[in-house]
Amino acid sequence: MRLPGQVRSGRTIVQAVQVMQSLQDDATRQREMRGLDEGTIVTASESAETTIDGRAVHIVPTAEWLEEL
Repeated sequence: MRLPGQVRSGRTIVQAVQVMQSLQDDATRQREMRGLDEGTIVTASESAETTIDGRAVHIVPTAEWLEEL
């Protein structure tokens, strides 16, 4: 069973999480999205759901992400 916030199970990566202050700058947003296959980006206060090249990316504020733990 995968728990919210669980990054790995044994030696297998089950979730990728990147942490950023903000994704408001276009160059930063593009760089971070390009570097993430699929997963979650935790920011100070931004929230969004997006798909990049068929990959689901969830952008969540820190407080919301911590509540899921």
